[in-house]
Formats: sequence, C-alpha cells, structure tokens
Amino acid sequence: MSEAPLQVASRLFAQAVAALREAAGPGASEADLLGVLTVCEGARRGLHQAGVAALADLERRGTFGERGYRSSAAALGDPLAVVAWLANVLGENGIALEPGHLVMTGALHAAVPMAAGDVFRADFDRLGPVTIRVVE
Repeated sequence: MSEAPLQVASRLFAQAVAALREAAGPGASEADLLGVLTVCEGARRGLHQAGVAALADLERRGTFGERGYRSSAAALGDPLAVVAWLANVLGENGIALEPGHLVMTGALHAAVPMAAGDVFRADFDRLGPVTIRVVE
C-alpha cells in the first residue's frame, strides 16, 4: 500500500530537516552555511504558501485582523480524539469527565474585541465567506 501524500510530505520534510542540520553542523564551511540558509529561506516561503491555503483570514473593517483555520478538522483533527485525549489527561490527574460536563474544544480564530460598527469577514472551508456587522 502506498503512502498518502501527507505521509510522504511529512517523511520527506523530516529527512530534509535532518540533512540541513547535518550540513550546517560543526565543520561546515561558509559556503555550506550560506547554502543551508538559501534552502531554508526557499522552504520557508513554500511552507508559508502551503499553510496559507489551509488558513482563513479574519478581516475587521476590511483590514486583516487574525488568521485561523479554514475548517474545524484542520484545527482539531478528530473532535472525538480531542475529547478522548482530554479525558485521559484528566483521568491521570484523578479528575473525571461526568455526564453533563461541557467540553469546548476551541475555536477557529482567536477571540477579538468587537465594537458597534465593526464588520468582520472570514472565509471558511465548507461554509464559504461569512460576514457579520456588530450593532449596539
């Protein structure tokens, strides 16, 4: 069975990081260090572009305000896995999740202050663009 694209990318990325660390290690020449910096800068730009595709910008009055995830799956992975992890960590500390407990696993964007007249816009994966206008 072949690896999924994300598995391949993760494996190759780990190999590339290890190779770059080795190339910049003790005894590296100035040319080697410059080469490592050049490769890292190119990788940083490529990773930024790939990451932006998975993110959503939250605009306030037409100006960039925050960056968050485009989908809840990207932010949380499997929500049941998040709750299972939480239950396990709490259990290790003698605390149990009981019926009726509310578990909030987070949000796609950071909380931002709002004032009357603010207009927020975000573009989400399956939902599409959402705009809200704050009124008094």
